[in-house]
Amino acid sequence: MPTLLRVYGHALARIPRDLAKQPWVLLLPVLYSVLQNLCTLLVGMIFRGPLAIVGGFALGFVEALLFAGFLYFVDEVVAGSPVKIAEIPQSFRRYFWPVVNVLFVVWIAMMLLGVLMQRSPLWLNLAIYATAFILFNATPEVIYQRRLYGGLDVFRASLEFIQANWIEWFIPNLLIGAAAAALLLGYLPLQVWLAVTLGPFIGGLVYSVILGALLFVAMLFRGHLFAELDGSSARARRFRYGR
Repeated sequence: MPTLLRVYGHALARIPRDLAKQPWVLLLPVLYSVLQNLCTLLVGMIFRGPLAIVGGFALGFVEALLFAGFLYFVDEVVAGSPVKIAEIPQSFRRYFWPVVNVLFVVWIAMMLLGVLMQRSPLWLNLAIYATAFILFNATPEVIYQRRLYGGLDVFRASLEFIQANWIEWFIPNLLIGAAAAALLLGYLPLQVWLAVTLGPFIGGLVYSVILGALLFVAMLFRGHLFAELDGSSARARRFRYGR
């Protein structure tokens, strides 16, 4: 456990140094969310009726572009590289096709599971989705740190990583997930307090910025933790950090 705490501490300690170089990246989740909402509105206006299925595919490609851009900046910041706002247009290219390939595999799997799970009890369906979420939880980090291209290769690598590091990976990620659920479900009344204090519009905007910043920080922590764990054994980490 002391070694594991040192691993977590090392991953956390790098985050302030990452953000000191470019704090503006904390606004990226909000920017991408706004772009996604605008694109959803435009696609809904353009592709109607029989063209709705085309609009669904178009929206899927837009979401892949935005997620690829997000991974680009997470990758650069985790690697310690300085990034600029001017890089946003080029950020969509690096991981676009790996993300598309992953989403295509997910789409095929959802179609097959949808047929098989139509008559399954709810608890079984939830168990299947929860299992998939656990086994493939490291998919974003595999995409930008291992630089894999094929969707199946990405899922296979995520599965291998989780099998080797499931305890070390899920202790902090469960805590992150619990904190996110508390914020989103209102157990921590931050949104209400901001709305009362600053007004509904400004309060909602500030709340969105805070959530986006926390998301980016969480992704940085996951990225550093993945880099610490991937390709190293518990014995190697004990030797590196001491017992």
